[in-house]
Amino acid sequence: MHDDKRREQMARRYLSARLALFERAYRESGNPVFAWRAHMYCTSSGAPLPEWLQLYLMQALRKLEALSTTAPANGLASAVFDALEIRQRPGPGTLLSQADRDLLLAIEVAWRLADGEQESYAIEAVAKALGEARSTVYRAWKGYESSAADWAQEWSRDG
Repeated sequence: MHDDKRREQMARRYLSARLALFERAYRESGNPVFAWRAHMYCTSSGAPLPEWLQLYLMQALRKLEALSTTAPANGLASAVFDALEIRQRPGPGTLLSQADRDLLLAIEVAWRLADGEQESYAIEAVAKALGEARSTVYRAWKGYESSAADWAQEWSRDG
């Protein structure tokens, strides 16, 4: 029973830390993919949506709803992108830019390292779990190693 309680507590801390990461990344980059990832984590775990995420979703939904009466004859796609805060338009490496993707990969590695995995195993596991090449995850980790590790440590202490 004690182990179940501890696992539940660790799962809550992990989710809380993940949500804090996504909030920080969203605020710093303005990339809504971090809000969508936070939503995915909340809905898959049954956790309530944090206030910042509720605010983003409500603002986006209000803007989308307004398009039903004010949508331009041409440029509807552009108006939808604006409502969702998508700054870049479709094309190679846009919505989830390489920098954002690399940051997320590095943080996934940092989480695994914080859980006690060795670096090579963590990189391999992230590559496999996310369908990325091992070399891509390694490059991302080395590019963001210090900041991703700092964030993982900060949130594991704060949880």
